[in-house]
Amino acid sequence: REKKHLSGREFRFLRKELGLSQEMLGQWLGYTDGQQIAKWEKAARVPKLQDGVLRQLYLESINEKNTQFTAILKRLQEIDASNHNAKLFFTESTKKGWTSKVA
Repeated sequence: REKKHLSGREFRFLRKELGLSQEMLGQWLGYTDGQQIAKWEKAARVPKLQDGVLRQLYLESINEKNTQFTAILKRLQEIDASNHNAKLFFTESTKKGWTSKVA
């Protein structure tokens, strides 16, 4: 039976498994900082959309066939680790798939 929503503790666990800080994940989800992520991690449950996004990110990160996603995730981790304020832009093309560009 599938659980309906991640708890805050489960959300934090998956975020850490992905190697992302609250700030980086917050920015990636469209927030200015990690405060919203911290609120969800303290809550009994996470909003459905963000729950689904994090679950999908995690599932794709452990799928060895999805090397493009893994490359993007590693790049996010590198940027996060260096506390760089750069923004990543993603584009998709039929020939190259997803590519990232730092601005």
